[in-house]
Amino acid sequence: MSIDFQSLQNHLFLNPKISQEQRDFFECAWQSVQTKVHAHIGLVTSGTSGNSGRQQYGKLVLLSKAAFLNSAKAVNAHLGTSHSDIWFKALPSFHVGGLSIYARASLAGASVYEYGEEKWNAENFFQALSFSRASLSSLVPTQIYDLVRLGLRAPPDLRAILIGGAALATEIYTKAKSLGWHLLPSYGMTETCSMIACAPLSTAAYSSGECPPLKLLPHAKVRLHASGALEISAPSLLTGYLLGTESDFEIVNPTYQDQEGKQWFCSEDCAEVSQDELKILGRSSDFIKIGGESVSLLRLENILSAVKLELKLESQVQLMNKNIDLALLAVPDERLGHRIDLMYTSASNVEIAELVSKFNQKVLGFEKIRRLHLSTQIPRTELGKLKKHEALRLIQS
Repeated sequence: MSIDFQSLQNHLFLNPKISQEQRDFFECAWQSVQTKVHAHIGLVTSGTSGNSGRQQYGKLVLLSKAAFLNSAKAVNAHLGTSHSDIWFKALPSFHVGGLSIYARASLAGASVYEYGEEKWNAENFFQALSFSRASLSSLVPTQIYDLVRLGLRAPPDLRAILIGGAALATEIYTKAKSLGWHLLPSYGMTETCSMIACAPLSTAAYSSGECPPLKLLPHAKVRLHASGALEISAPSLLTGYLLGTESDFEIVNPTYQDQEGKQWFCSEDCAEVSQDELKILGRSSDFIKIGGESVSLLRLENILSAVKLELKLESQVQLMNKNIDLALLAVPDERLGHRIDLMYTSASNVEIAELVSKFNQKVLGFEKIRRLHLSTQIPRTELGKLKKHEALRLIQS
């Protein structure tokens, strides 16, 4: 696949695994702005889609090709990319991490090797990577975990792998480094056309027992909001979100302008900023990362509620009065970052098995319930809100 980043053509990239209803919704939204924007790319990221009742669908982000090229220029300078480099593209094009590789290669005159397998397999990836003689690639921490678990050593032609999508555990980084993998943790998002900060290309100054710090790329400026959330200004910022209903969509720009005329985007991440270094502390909302994928817990809870109704289970109050309670938990997981577990009380195995089966049919693979936890009681507030930290402590003990 190739994209002409100099053309005025618009492009929409959607996950092929989404439902037909979701696809129709986003395509309808996309068609509504074809006469309003040119040279733009549409990608879906987790979040709400306005007051349309389609919150579970995520947000359609409008990104200009110029913004992609501005990001690519900064990344290429950071990596010292040239026409002799070969990018190994293993991330999908409906993710900014995969799509941005084309922009970088386009500017540098580098080649792109397409990894065609739809389903991730660490051994197959390693064989293809070695065959391609690629010098650069981009992966998520889950994939690095799998390579390390198999004890695979980095191919000699590989210069570096960018790591995004979620935080990389120090233990995995250390083991990967011992196997010769030159990993560069990075930070970015769809709204910034991929990364705005990355580990230095030379990590020799940092011991094998620590991840190198994130250095801001030259095109990005950051500061902290009074709430502690990270604010970003860069020429790679989004044009806006495309929000609305089937009959009425509009482009909503979430950035704001300061007194100097600079545009700022307020992220959902809390961070520490020290000169040109950035330390990400975590998300400030109910979004988590599973295998590098951004997941809305609220959306999954809504799906669980719908499944309970479909199975004609009682209301939450009735369930609690019968001492039958259910709760989805985002549990820290060494490989995936997080996993989705179900905590429940005093329900029959048949009921739970049917509920889990129905739920898993309605979500993407990485969002499925992985483990079940039977408890005498699920900790909740007087208003029925789940006490997440207490529930996690219960299952982890």
